[in-house]
Amino acid sequence: MYKELISVSDIEANTLTGFLAYWARTEPDAIALQCRGETLTFHDLDAAAQRVADHIHARGGEPGEIVALAVPRSLGSVIAILGVLKAGCAYVPLEVDDRAGRNTDIVERTKPVLVIAENPFVADEAGVPVLLLNDCTLPVARAAPPAISGATLAYVMPTSGTGGALKLVRISHGNVVYNVHALAAAVGEVSSEDVYLHYASFSFSSSVRQLFLPLSCGARIIIAVGEERLDPEETLHLMRRSGVTIADLIPSVLSGVVDVLETCEQSRLVGLRLRLLLLASERLRGALVTRWANAWSGPHVDLRNMYGQTETAGIVAVHMVDETTEQPTTVPVGWPINGTNILVVDESLRPVPTGTIGEIIVFGGGQSSGYHGDEELTEQTFPILDLAPGVRDRGYRTGDLGRMTELGIVEFIGRADSQIKVHGYKVDLAEVERLLESHNAVAEAVAANTAAENQDVRVQAFVRCAGGYVDAALHQRVRHLANGLRILDLNPPETDFMYDEIFVREVYQQGGVEIPRKACVIDAGANIGLFTLFVATNYPDATVYAFELAAPIASTLKTNLAVNSCTNVLVRPYGLSNRSGPATLTFYPHSAGMSSVHASRDEEQATLSTIISNQLRRGEVPDGAELREFAIDLAEAKLVEHQLECTLTRLSDVLDAEGITDVDLLKIDVQKSELDLLRGVRDEHWPLIKQIVLEVHDLDGRLNVVLAELTARGYSTTVKQDALFDGSDLYYVYARRSSARLAAPRTTNQQRFEPIPVTGTELRKFLTQRLPSHHIPDSIRILPDFPRTLSGKIDRTAITAIDSAPSITGSEPMDPGSDPWIAEILSVVTEVLKKPIAPSDDFFDVGGNSISAARVITRIRDRYTAQIKIGLIFTYPQLDLFAAKVREILDKAS
Repeated sequence: MYKELISVSDIEANTLTGFLAYWARTEPDAIALQCRGETLTFHDLDAAAQRVADHIHARGGEPGEIVALAVPRSLGSVIAILGVLKAGCAYVPLEVDDRAGRNTDIVERTKPVLVIAENPFVADEAGVPVLLLNDCTLPVARAAPPAISGATLAYVMPTSGTGGALKLVRISHGNVVYNVHALAAAVGEVSSEDVYLHYASFSFSSSVRQLFLPLSCGARIIIAVGEERLDPEETLHLMRRSGVTIADLIPSVLSGVVDVLETCEQSRLVGLRLRLLLLASERLRGALVTRWANAWSGPHVDLRNMYGQTETAGIVAVHMVDETTEQPTTVPVGWPINGTNILVVDESLRPVPTGTIGEIIVFGGGQSSGYHGDEELTEQTFPILDLAPGVRDRGYRTGDLGRMTELGIVEFIGRADSQIKVHGYKVDLAEVERLLESHNAVAEAVAANTAAENQDVRVQAFVRCAGGYVDAALHQRVRHLANGLRILDLNPPETDFMYDEIFVREVYQQGGVEIPRKACVIDAGANIGLFTLFVATNYPDATVYAFELAAPIASTLKTNLAVNSCTNVLVRPYGLSNRSGPATLTFYPHSAGMSSVHASRDEEQATLSTIISNQLRRGEVPDGAELREFAIDLAEAKLVEHQLECTLTRLSDVLDAEGITDVDLLKIDVQKSELDLLRGVRDEHWPLIKQIVLEVHDLDGRLNVVLAELTARGYSTTVKQDALFDGSDLYYVYARRSSARLAAPRTTNQQRFEPIPVTGTELRKFLTQRLPSHHIPDSIRILPDFPRTLSGKIDRTAITAIDSAPSITGSEPMDPGSDPWIAEILSVVTEVLKKPIAPSDDFFDVGGNSISAARVITRIRDRYTAQIKIGLIFTYPQLDLFAAKVREILDKAS
């Protein structure tokens, strides 16, 4: 049934700035905002926002114009938003840490008159005049109040949906005021006694609801930052510490919180005041509701499932969830909020009968005026429909599939683009995902058609393992180090070198460097994670931010954290530099630690040769006598290279974005990028960094430059050269401030749980017992983690772009039975590795490494008196192909 909408005239008198003005007048001393222990009253928030508005006008900003915001999550974020609105302008959010490179496109399309930022770096990148937020505390002439109404544009919100293309949604004051009033009535009373958790990124539309719903009711807003958003345990700590009564999350985040609740002591829930849990932006599985109900032992919490879109200014339907009853597979999204109407239509946009699946179209006062600068897309997405005789209205096509029950409850089925045809049969990818997620080993699943355009449909599934489970293929390759750590190697000799460096010689614990209790450690150049594991396992109360820009290494790092049950590490798959944006990394698979964005094969070869010679001279390579004459060849062979695209960002941008206020130790091993990293730290952030250990490549006097920089910044420094680096340009620099905290005792005898291996084949078999054959994915791939959007949702576009790495050779394996020569070469390899092997095996996958590769080549040279370069086996690691290349060289020589 089509219901009459709220009259636009009823809400035009109300504006978003009116909310703040009301509470600043009636409750001026009440706390409006809180972040990291800092607070602002309604009076102070109103005054700070007015100063921003005055500075916007002083810089030439006029009502109706767009102002961009690039302010880290903080009290300042909210001050900037409200200041722009008070100036009568509209805001468009930019990312402070723009690794995706969207800011340039947003700025070009919205043409803001100003960018409000906290640092001047933005000026170089945005190409727009910058107003520094700190400058807004300076006196300036008071501007005349602009005329603001419900029709005034409030913001332009970037969104991409499932298609990936950037869209810019225009939303007015009236859209949000209407939505907030209707939502408050739908979820239950929100009052000035409440404490509301603001969790969403300010570049995501949910941030608007999480700001203005509590602001409209005079509730206190808690801004979660840094690990409070990224670590579910820290989220719970924040909720208890701040007395949060209303939490507004996405189901993915709730899943992480439930993981913590299921394993923590119930005493840790004492003091939690949560009474209302709002969930939105993703499908809510009934299984998650059941897990929540079983894990939560605190006071009663009302649960609401909500459904909305950026284009409708927020939530359009709410469902009251009774977690004490048996849950459906997917929780309904509920009844439309007051003044909103929802229709389910067919492909011709005609309403379908009750219970029939169709596309969801939304009508109501929150509806956007359209996409900024894209009239064609606006017309396609916001059609005007005949709803009843003589009744026409403009709706928003959500692209979602749903159905309406007899009671008028909306049930969400999935995205329209999740329904595909396979061999003439309709396949629901959402159902494939749901069943995969019902398996104990699966935390999250994505099913998608990964075929290229004009190719036959190819359904692939991707899963992320639940806690306690691991990809069986990786589990087979994991080995135990001397101290009990489980490690997935990229190169065993390199791992052994790093293990000795970090756990035996403890090079990062010298020069007076200490790790205190509850330390914050940044591991820049984490590699496969040995130093990260050193900190995480010895200091379980510490938090480690591990940065690794090479995707293959970052993936291995995540696996090593999972198989060692480390939950106090946050992996960041990008590099730290003096700029933000894309870069090209020269990646050496057989010497991953030498990979660099400043690669020089000659320099890398000289360094490796020196280290290998030192290892051989010191007797650190078992039976190394036969290899001494091959140090240079071995170094050259290990430098088979690939070019990888990667992403860089500045450390200061990370500190802002993550809300990090103290760094107890910054460890730097970034292969000739150490100066770039240091120059990405702004002046105000240097005092936050208490200790630094960095590996310096002393090229062109770089060591003295680094020492001078650190000394000028107030550090006392020490320089050491490890014995294995003797004769190279590598040095360790230790820098410490007098304010650094004292060391904490290390934790000993930590219990480590062996994860349960799971295979894609096992998961596929699980599906075959529950789905028809045409629903079964062609393959199921297990990933260490899923890429995420800025809002924390799964980035489906990025996942479906993942594919198996192509073979270096692209050739087919040979049959050893038809070629005795292959068997002869394999016998040499077997002799060195002391294990049976197959012709199609990859030498390095079956236990080979650089040392054993040198031994294989040495014995082939001795046997055939031929000059075979060691690099041959690195270039052709598949053994039958390696054998064929050896024969080719011998044939030419004869």
